[in-house]
Amino acid sequence: MRLPFLIEKKLHERLGTFHSIVYLDVKDIHGKIVKSKKMVGHSLTGNFLQFLYTNFSEENVTDYLVSSFNGGSNTNTKSTGGPAGSTYQAYMQCHALTNDASYGIVLGTGVVAPTAFDYILGVQILNGTGVGQLSHLPQGSSQAPAAVGNTTSFVLQRLYQNNSGATISPTELGIYIKSPTTGQAILMFRETFAAVAILATQSLTAKVTFEVTT
Repeated sequence: MRLPFLIEKKLHERLGTFHSIVYLDVKDIHGKIVKSKKMVGHSLTGNFLQFLYTNFSEENVTDYLVSSFNGGSNTNTKSTGGPAGSTYQAYMQCHALTNDASYGIVLGTGVVAPTAFDYILGVQILNGTGVGQLSHLPQGSSQAPAAVGNTTSFVLQRLYQNNSGATISPTELGIYIKSPTTGQAILMFRETFAAVAILATQSLTAKVTFEVTT
């Protein structure tokens, strides 16, 4: 039996919340911001919860992953890319180096709405200076976990430069984390949005804030 509406509403309002905020800033060659987009992220993947579960249960993450970026098959049940018995729950990496688009914050041009079973971007933008490519700078954290009142947050950030000679318009953003032992990348977050045009010589800074309110 459901609680009366007002009681249920007040209970919901008192629950802690976990959410993300995505910021996209396009800058010209002089570093001036020419356009900005801010949106609340809604699209943590099924892999995010599965990975969290393995840390609580100390079970092998490969038994529960939806699939991995280089898993060889989207089985929707587990990753098939790592060696038998490989585990990932100790820690995963997100701080990709310059010119590395295999993990960290990545961009794409896919337009299909996110689902819990996503394990890759729709159409990922590759690293480089060729047609449709962006130069990927190092992934970093512009803010380590910090608390303000009852809200604790951290921020991931990455810069991209358009040296392709033509406009590139991302429509999706994802975050891969990678095993330092196997190199296997797992998509934890994917968000789609209206196209953000990056003209030739312009750059884009992508920033994702994760917050939890107690």
